[in-house]
Amino acid sequence: MKIAAYVNDDGELTSLYKKGRFRLYEGEAKTWRTIGDIPFEMSADASLPNVRETIETAATSFGECKVILSSEARGFFYSYFAELGVASWKSGETVLDALPTVEKGERAKAEAAANCASAHEGCNTGGCGSKGKKLVQLQPVTAAEPLIPAEDLGEGHFRFDLASELKKNPLLNSRQALIPILSQTPFETLEIICDHVPRWFMQRVAELDLDAAIVTLEPPAHGVKATVTRRPGCDTSRRRAPASLSGGCA
Repeated sequence: MKIAAYVNDDGELTSLYKKGRFRLYEGEAKTWRTIGDIPFEMSADASLPNVRETIETAATSFGECKVILSSEARGFFYSYFAELGVASWKSGETVLDALPTVEKGERAKAEAAANCASAHEGCNTGGCGSKGKKLVQLQPVTAAEPLIPAEDLGEGHFRFDLASELKKNPLLNSRQALIPILSQTPFETLEIICDHVPRWFMQRVAELDLDAAIVTLEPPAHGVKATVTRRPGCDTSRRRAPASLSGGCA
C-alpha cells in the first residue's frame, strides 16, 4: 500500500495548513520505505483557483496512492482532496507508528465494502452488513469530519442551512459542505435549506442509498428544502466512513 504522509522539516506529521511536504511511503504492517517527496506549497493569500490547482497537482503526483496522513483532517484542503477521491487520516503519533494503523483501516474499509456489496446489492461502501468494520475503533487515526456539521435536532433528525453557510463563506461550495454531511452524519432525516438544489445533489443522494424530497419554501422564506431520508437496510450507527467514499450505506 502507498500512503502520502504530510510532514514538516523535522519529518513529523503536521497540518496541510502549515509548511511541509508530502512524503510518499510504500509498504505494509510495520515495514515501510520512503519512495519520494512531493512538494505542497500554499501561500497565505492564494486564490481559490490556485488552491484547487495546487491540490489537484499533488493528487495527480500521488499516482495510485489515494490516502493522505497528517496531524489534522478538517477544513477545505481535506474536503477538496476527498472530492478528488483521496482519503484523509490524522494521527498524533510518529509517521512510522501511524502508517500500520492507516493501512489496517484502509484494508478494513475495503473488506467491509466487499462484504456490504455481497450482502446488499447496490450498497457499495464500508460499514453496512453484519461483517462491516467500524473505522472509528482504529485509534488514534480517525476519518475526516464534515467541514461544517449539521445541527442535531435530536432523535436522529438533523438540519443544515446551506444557503446561510454559503453566504458566510464565499470560498465554500455546495459539494464541500454537503458531501461530508451526507456521507458521515448518522441521521434518520436531514433537512437541507438552499436557494436551489445543486445539479449534482440527486445523483449523489442515490449513490449513497438515500432518498430526497424537495419542496419550495413558503413566503416570506425563499428557496427550497430538501428532506433526505435513509433507504431501508442502511444502519445510521455505522455511517462514520471517510468522506472519500462516494456511495452506498456506510
